[in-house]
Amino acid sequence: MKITTLVENNICSGQKELYKNLESQHGLSLYIEVLDKKILFDTGKDDLFYRNAEIIGVDISEVDYLVLSHAHYDHIGGLEIFLEINKTAKIIVSRGAKGEVYSKRLGFYKYIGIKKELLQENIDRFIFIEKEFKLDENISFMMNTHHEGAPLKGNTHLYKKSGGSYTLDDFSHELIMRVEEKKDKLIVFTGCSHGGILNMVKSVEERYPYKKIEGLVGGFHLQNNITKKLAEPRERVINIGEKLRKIPHIYTGHCTGKKGFSVLKEILGSQIEEFNTGKVFEI
Repeated sequence: MKITTLVENNICSGQKELYKNLESQHGLSLYIEVLDKKILFDTGKDDLFYRNAEIIGVDISEVDYLVLSHAHYDHIGGLEIFLEINKTAKIIVSRGAKGEVYSKRLGFYKYIGIKKELLQENIDRFIFIEKEFKLDENISFMMNTHHEGAPLKGNTHLYKKSGGSYTLDDFSHELIMRVEEKKDKLIVFTGCSHGGILNMVKSVEERYPYKKIEGLVGGFHLQNNITKKLAEPRERVINIGEKLRKIPHIYTGHCTGKKGFSVLKEILGSQIEEFNTGKVFEI
């Protein structure tokens, strides 16, 4: 499996000379080549994923499936340009992504979800996931079914709207991608892991108890996006690192943050790496 990072918060240091014109942004977009499929996992917050793809040499028009990990702007903002460029790919998303999600700052609610007109005008392109959807025997998508521990502090400003009232987001619009390229060995992809990365890993383990998670790719939502500091107590991040030791290969970035990655690196050493814009890696 080959993964190319089209969008992440920072530029990969090793690619600065190779791709001088690459740009970064607070967002996530990964281009995944696995088995006979080309999968785009998230689109960042605008058309940057496409502009970077052109520089790197990735043809977005040839993507077979677009996966939207959850309905937040920094993961789905490029959907409109994707639909313009790619006329055939199916778009895989949680059914909960049809709902209205907001960020609350300074007492004001800002809509950060998918544009309703994009859903309505392209409804035939979408595959909406409720519990689990199998693309084939090797690739599937599921919801987070395990809920343990205190909610992440970075979630406290995130809301959903239903019936005219706002309530804290339950992240029913968040999904997990599971890939089994090698028999009984899984690679797990998450977007921001708002439900907690340990819960999401546990959800996969409970669903596939006789298979081993060999790789984990995604953001872990440990950063305060305003201060860029840890949103969680250091002790909790250490605990996360300790419990992820069982996974040999971990790639993280975006909402994990530099501080979060640094603490996890202390615990996990060579097991964990960052994926920054332009980074290409294989699992």
